[in-house]
Amino acid sequence: MHSVARGVASTGLFAASYDNINLVFRAAEQVMGRTDSQENGTCATIFPLWKAAAEHMRIAGLDAAFNAAPPLSIDDILLTAVETELVDKCLRHFEHGGEKFKRFCEDVEKALPITADKIELHQTPLHPTPAWNIDQSTIIGNEEVADAIYTELEVKGLSHWSWIVKILGGDQLSIARLRSLLNIRAGHEGGYSGFGWGVWMPGLFHGKIADMHGLV
Repeated sequence: MHSVARGVASTGLFAASYDNINLVFRAAEQVMGRTDSQENGTCATIFPLWKAAAEHMRIAGLDAAFNAAPPLSIDDILLTAVETELVDKCLRHFEHGGEKFKRFCEDVEKALPITADKIELHQTPLHPTPAWNIDQSTIIGNEEVADAIYTELEVKGLSHWSWIVKILGGDQLSIARLRSLLNIRAGHEGGYSGFGWGVWMPGLFHGKIADMHGLV
């Protein structure tokens, strides 16, 4: 499994998502020297980027696009009436529900929102990494996680390492910590330690939680 994950990572066209792991081991009887215990750690999963090209993943291009972007305004945050209606429609659809809901599937398919950015249906292979005894709740902990991921994948010595964008996914706290690292090192973005090489994205699980909050 290690060699397969490293093979995927060697292309540079991959993303990694990480989160904490919490395991509780309960003792059958609470006696002297025999108590419940909890183990905590952090683990990551990588996956290849669908039809990505290295020339579209250059850090220089990311920096140029960021520097050319206009300042955010309130209109960039608040949804228009049309956008609000689209979000509402997207959150109403369902795919599961047993036999009683199957008769609605055809109508649901017809009502699904359409976008030009839709990619082909495909299966994304997932490649786990080992678990690490790292506390990802802190700023320095997230730096250690990122370093552990890329060390495990053995990509730091590759020719494209210095110029290709790296995508990291996690929960909201992890993303906030990664952004803090970039802000703390503002003015020293060059090289790995500057963290100007990264694009931070919410993990799929946490994105779905946000969707459910919007639905409720």
